[in-house]
Amino acid sequence: MTLIKTTIAVVCFLCLCACTTAPTPRYYLLDSGVENNIQKNYRKISHVRVPSYLQTGSLVLQIGPQEMRVASFHFWAESLEQGIERAFDASFGELTTLSEQQADGLRIAIDVKRFHGNLDAQVSLMADWRATSGCGDVSGSYSHSIVQDKSGYPALVAAQVKLVEMMAAEVHQNLAQTVCP
Repeated sequence: MTLIKTTIAVVCFLCLCACTTAPTPRYYLLDSGVENNIQKNYRKISHVRVPSYLQTGSLVLQIGPQEMRVASFHFWAESLEQGIERAFDASFGELTTLSEQQADGLRIAIDVKRFHGNLDAQVSLMADWRATSGCGDVSGSYSHSIVQDKSGYPALVAAQVKLVEMMAAEVHQNLAQTVCP
């Protein structure tokens, strides 16, 4: 009888230990390491909108044609809208070839349509953007996919940072080619 009680106690103890060893949550920033150049006043984003599937606070993977998986232990350290705004502004601020008239009153709105990875390590960003400045309004669409350098969520976030930087460069290039009246 004592052996049975001891065995039950050990099994219960092991079950409790297994329940308390859940993975540690990880938090990520869309951070390229580029400091936003506030002296040049390149805080140009008026707003960023993301679809509802990205508003969970977690990273998202597409695991099938119509199936998305929200990560259980991998979270954004800030809202995704704030992260995209900060990363875009920092990257855009490094590109300083806009004329004074092109940069005058410049405000950029970004409407993200897709921003996630998949099981094949493809990472996608699709967004529409609209810029208003002293030269008028310019708008466009951005859609690119890249392959993660390695597997895992940190590599997914690194690829997402790169996509935001690439979008900032493309928007900047479009604005730089705008002829002011």
